[in-house]
Amino acid sequence: MFISIFLSGFRGVTYVYRLYSRQSKARFKTPDLNHITMDENRKDWIQCSIMIEVLGKPKEYVSQVLSEIVVALKKTETVQVLNEKQAEPKPQETLFSSFVEVEMLVKDVPTMISIIFNYMPSSIEIIKPTELKFNLNDANHLFNDMSARLHEYDNTTKKLKITNMILVNKLKELSDQLAVSDLKKADAEMAEKKDEKDSEKDSEKK
Repeated sequence: MFISIFLSGFRGVTYVYRLYSRQSKARFKTPDLNHITMDENRKDWIQCSIMIEVLGKPKEYVSQVLSEIVVALKKTETVQVLNEKQAEPKPQETLFSSFVEVEMLVKDVPTMISIIFNYMPSSIEIIKPTELKFNLNDANHLFNDMSARLHEYDNTTKKLKITNMILVNKLKELSDQLAVSDLKKADAEMAEKKDEKDSEKDSEKK
């Protein structure tokens, strides 16, 4: 059985959930990317570092999911991965937890927002530039995209709540039916025992 808990937009996982761990966040200091040679055409891109965390089992699957995330980022045309550091999965109760820190260049703010929504990193550090600017069209596209995604998540949450309510009601009905059945069975057993006692008394009298 595979269980992977981490993000909402990544396909192929059994269960999704974001794990936030202050301890793992503290394991890495802010990366120094000044030593890395960057594509001259991408010198105006956003230079950042993100941390994505996964909780799940088995141990090998946790590492596999993190590796697949890095591969997906590398295949994104508007992202240039500079470096990645993946931690060894560690036991956490009955599951395993791990994380990957990715140093990368991102073309623009919309791409950054898309990464946040798709992979839900627990930590984001923008290194350069010190100021971010984008035009009105980009702003409108960005805010409309954010609004659409939030509505989608809200609809999903509402559907899950409704489904949960239906299941709870069904379980309650089943529990009530079982309780009534058990009560009837108990009454029948008591009546049977009473009849047996009555029969014994009649036999003794005879």
